[in-house]
Amino acid sequence: MPQRSVSKIYIRPGSQWAERDSVEFTCAWCNRRVASGWGVDPGIQKDGSGPSGQKLRACSNCGYPSLIENSGQVTPAVAYGEEIEHVPDEVSKLYQEARDCVSVGANHAAVMVCRKILMHVAVLQGAAEGESFLAYVTFLVDHHLVPPNTEKWVDEIRQIGNDANHEIFDISGLDAAAAVDFAAMLLKLLYEFPAKGRASVAARATKDEAA
Repeated sequence: MPQRSVSKIYIRPGSQWAERDSVEFTCAWCNRRVASGWGVDPGIQKDGSGPSGQKLRACSNCGYPSLIENSGQVTPAVAYGEEIEHVPDEVSKLYQEARDCVSVGANHAAVMVCRKILMHVAVLQGAAEGESFLAYVTFLVDHHLVPPNTEKWVDEIRQIGNDANHEIFDISGLDAAAAVDFAAMLLKLLYEFPAKGRASVAARATKDEAA
C-alpha cells in the first residue's frame, strides 16, 4: 500500500462516523473504484468558512479515508499514470514518487524525479556514473534503449529536464505528465515487457514438456 500523508481537515465537534449518503470515488490508497456511505460530513472549517457538502468517506475496500469535495476532487489524489511491474525497487520508488508529484501539482518535483529515474536507469544499463543528464539521455538513445521513432520526444524530455534543473522556468502540468509518461515507456520497455516475455516463453516450454 502506498505511503501517503492525509490532508488535515477540521471535523465539526459532535460529528460521528456513521452510514451517510453513498459517494462513488477512486481510492488513492488502494487504487480501487468504490462507493462508500460510511463516513463523516465535516461541515464548516475552523475559521468559519467551508464548502457545504464536503464529505469524508472510508474506502469500502481498504478502509482508509478520502475527502471528497463538491467539485468531485478527492484528497489524497490518485497517482498519475499507471503501475509498472518488474521494475527494480529503487527505480520503482522513484517512479511512484513522480506519479504522486503530478497528482498534487508538484510539477517541478515530478520532472526532477523523472530526471533522476532516467539517470539511474542509464547507469543500470551500463552508463558510467557521474555523467551529465544530457550524457545519460544520449546513452539511452545511442544504445537503442528507446524506440527510434521517439527522437523528438527524447529531445523534449531532455529540454524539460534541463529547464527544471537549471532555469527559472515554469514547468506545466503537461510537461510533468509528459516526463512521467516517458519514464513509464522506458520502464515498460526495459523491465515489464521483457519479464512478461520470459514468463511467456517459460510457460510455453512447460506446456511443450508436458505434451
